[in-house]
Amino acid sequence: VNDCDAWVHQAFCFFDVICGPLNIAVNGNLFVPTGTINACGNTATMNAGTGPVIWDGPLGSGIASNTNVAITTTTQGTYTLTTGTGTNTIGNIFTLNINPLPTVSLTASSMSACVNGPTISLTGSPSGGVFPAWPNIVGNIFTPPGIAMNYPITYTYTNPTTSCSATASVSILIKVC
Repeated sequence: VNDCDAWVHQAFCFFDVICGPLNIAVNGNLFVPTGTINACGNTATMNAGTGPVIWDGPLGSGIASNTNVAITTTTQGTYTLTTGTGTNTIGNIFTLNINPLPTVSLTASSMSACVNGPTISLTGSPSGGVFPAWPNIVGNIFTPPGIAMNYPITYTYTNPTTSCSATASVSILIKVC
């Protein structure tokens, strides 16, 4: 109800397709359906949240005059989302890119260590990712704690071009020696 006069809405409660902003969720992230929307993974699930809606997708997407509030696609291209009924409809046209998740790996110089033992080097690939902010991890060096346990470590990388992220993990066994 952003740009409408207050009197227009007096005594009415409805989804305002003409005056209010429309957001859609693509793989759980909110977007205004204009311009280009980047999704991560092999598919994009788009959810308009409320209806009535009509989705139309590019050739080969199998999405034509689809009235489901949520749709899933593997096809990139130009989509149209029409909301409302009768003369109170609005169409949003946007381009959907489906970007692959990065391939991420994590290795450790040793998969087991003694309590308070020597440090273990961690190597995450591609470079530029992050390890958790834990006291036992500084940079890419893991210092075994003073407790025998199975110590899970993750490495997360975000592709700077697509903003898509993926995580790899290893588990290092800390034992009493």
